[in-house]
Amino acid sequence: MDNAKIILKRIAQVIGVSNNKELAEKLGVSYNTLNTWIKRNNVPMNIITEIVQKRQLNYDWLLTGKDNWGMPLNTSNVIENLKSFFNLKTDEELIKYLNDNLSYKIDSNTLQEWKKTNKVPHGLLAYIAKENNVSIDELLNNTTAIQSSCNNDIEVNYYPEVYASAGYGASNTDLVPQKVKLSSFILDNFKISNTSKIDLIRVYGDSMEPTFQNGDIAIVERINDVSQIKNGDTIIANVEGELFIKKIEKIPFKQAIILKSSNKNYDDIIVQDFDRFQVVAVVRGKMRVI
Repeated sequence: MDNAKIILKRIAQVIGVSNNKELAEKLGVSYNTLNTWIKRNNVPMNIITEIVQKRQLNYDWLLTGKDNWGMPLNTSNVIENLKSFFNLKTDEELIKYLNDNLSYKIDSNTLQEWKKTNKVPHGLLAYIAKENNVSIDELLNNTTAIQSSCNNDIEVNYYPEVYASAGYGASNTDLVPQKVKLSSFILDNFKISNTSKIDLIRVYGDSMEPTFQNGDIAIVERINDVSQIKNGDTIIANVEGELFIKKIEKIPFKQAIILKSSNKNYDDIIVQDFDRFQVVAVVRGKMRVI
């Protein structure tokens, strides 16, 4: 991982500011706080997570400057991907499109400079991704996959009023979900293959912050066999009729399961009576309303 100064420079590039004072203001922190991060070489993870989610970025790029495959970005490939995404054939057509449709001032010299320095403004990529409702990772790697997958919607169950005691995964069979359509691109991005078992439920409470915040929507895959999950997975579990979203730790030699919160203010839940415990689903991803 790169040092804090370089990471903050990337954040500034994405947000569109030119100095640390402006960056501190945009992040809602004091200039002294920002300098402390640099001195301690530590940018708080909640800041990084917020930037990644709001700007549809890739953690790998923000932290290391590399794309999903762990290789430095190839600007020529990114430019070719952009042309493919907008159904353009030449560099000149891309330049005209960016100027006319995105009000992004660029000429052939600028494009050549991008290729020469192997840098494409990440703010531009973030803007294109946001405006077209796609992941910035796909712009960097494979835009053909975007165009085909964004046109396909998959119907999933959404439980908008699920509370821990409402019965999702419990004995309440009267709970009726809403049917909503979810882009197959989103499911592919979370590497979900069996879409017939996908549900959406809303997260309540702060026990899993900062991983999950109150009001987040968890994308879960229904499962009923604890042997199918591994230590460290985030699961939906029914414990004595109450619903929890927790990280799981299995301790075979003690014949026990520990359900852990991300928020250290909450105690672990130790399960030894498996007759009163049921794994309902494993969490595959989340969505957040910004």
